[in-house]
Amino acid sequence: MADLTEDERVIISETPLGHSLDDVREALRNAEGDAQGEAWLEAVSELVTALLASRACRRLAS
Repeated sequence: MADLTEDERVIISETPLGHSLDDVREALRNAEGDAQGEAWLEAVSELVTALLASRACRRLAS
């Protein structure tokens, strides 16, 4: 796990993901029985989309 600076911790705590991970949870539930299939790709896609759409993403350097 990467070490976070104090500024990064503040940004993350001020901009929680909230319900934006609901679709990720659902996609992971759907993928649970299919370890190699398309469902896992959908779950990863939902996660990346949620993270990129978050306000914290735009405020963090990398």
